[in-house]
Amino acid sequence: MNYQKIYDQIIERARKEGRKKGEGVYYEAHHIVPKCLGGEGNATQWRTHSNITLLTAKEHYLCHLLLSSAYKDTIYEAKMNYAIYMMSRVRTKHQNRYTPSARAFEKIKLLRSKAIKETIQGRVYTEDHRRKIAEGKKGSKNPRYGKKANNSKSVLDPASGRRFTTCKEAADYFKVSPGTITYRLLKGELKA
Repeated sequence: MNYQKIYDQIIERARKEGRKKGEGVYYEAHHIVPKCLGGEGNATQWRTHSNITLLTAKEHYLCHLLLSSAYKDTIYEAKMNYAIYMMSRVRTKHQNRYTPSARAFEKIKLLRSKAIKETIQGRVYTEDHRRKIAEGKKGSKNPRYGKKANNSKSVLDPASGRRFTTCKEAADYFKVSPGTITYRLLKGELKA
């Protein structure tokens, strides 16, 4: 399937219609050439900038889905996936905002998960690089090295009146994780 061709057809149709905001139809400004590909302009310049066009919410969503597929396996894949992910989860004041189907949303979440695994702040890390980062955080190089763990505070179980000297001791007694004990302390089920 030629995703770029379909994308171009949607954009061309929208440009030919000479759309304007405030005519009873909800439109969103769209960068024809995405910013990550060198596209210019600001969404507020939809009247004058040649790289901005108005699309319906459904068209806008579809165009970003097409861009995500068109730039698959390129250096722009993560950025394209991030754009469609944000469109799928951001709530707006407009009620006409397009909501993706469950299948489309699942695809978007999987693409986003893949992008997160492969990149950190836009940088791609190899498996070897990740291993070196992990090695660099072991022992005395770890920022938490030598610091007391949070689970060292005493815990009181109000139901039984029993006092535990640490969260770990309470966790062992209740057969739960220390994190669960911390959560119960925050909820007030247990006392510090």
